[in-house]
Amino acid sequence: MTSIEQEHAEARHITRRARFVVQTEKLPSNGSEHPAWARMGVIVGDIIEDDRCFRHVALPRGWGIVPAHTDLYWNWLCDAHLNMRGEIYYHAHPCHADTQIRPLQRYYPGPRALAPEGGWVGHVYDYQGVQPRNRYKPPSIFETDAMDGRRFDKIGRSLCITWLDEHYPDWEDPAAYWEDSN
Repeated sequence: MTSIEQEHAEARHITRRARFVVQTEKLPSNGSEHPAWARMGVIVGDIIEDDRCFRHVALPRGWGIVPAHTDLYWNWLCDAHLNMRGEIYYHAHPCHADTQIRPLQRYYPGPRALAPEGGWVGHVYDYQGVQPRNRYKPPSIFETDAMDGRRFDKIGRSLCITWLDEHYPDWEDPAAYWEDSN
């Protein structure tokens, strides 16, 4: 690809991205104190005086909020590659407004799923490259053997966590293992 073709491809990507990424300088206060935000390059500032549910932030270049069009209260904080790096909850009820933000890790031991041959399996999912519109379809990078429900409830999730601990020891750190995201 020539440099001109590369520039055109980047311009198309930026145009597509701009249609649904909202730039912001504030995020919910609740959850913004998580230490992973600083390791991701998010600079957390002071609480906004006239709206204590939010605080000032400076996001890394290209980061923004992607609205979750299927859910009224949830949005996603995405990096420049549209990887979901945090989930944002906002409920603006006049009597009990609630906001929170939670960082998301790249690798996640998912809930049990039905196995095609019967029984239950556990999965470890990789969210690198999974964009908000596909958040329920992350690729599985590990799958347990099929087992009955009682056995799965006893050991299924622990098998996934053991696999993660062996292959990605820092998997619980939301700032770990993301590639080309800052």
